[in-house]
Amino acid sequence: MELFKDVLSYEESLFRNEEALHPEFLPDVLPHREDEVKAIADNIKVLFQERAPARR
Repeated sequence: MELFKDVLSYEESLFRNEEALHPEFLPDVLPHREDEVKAIADNIKVLFQERAPARR
């Protein structure tokens, strides 16, 4: 990108991890999402437990 040619060298990037800009990118850690991840895990945990199905 010509806009930054005076600021960055050819090998440098404006971003630490350009891969993170791709829609398929999945980070190893989701900071500040511990409560949400725990809530999801608690809600689907029952699917993996052996128990009788609920009667409707």
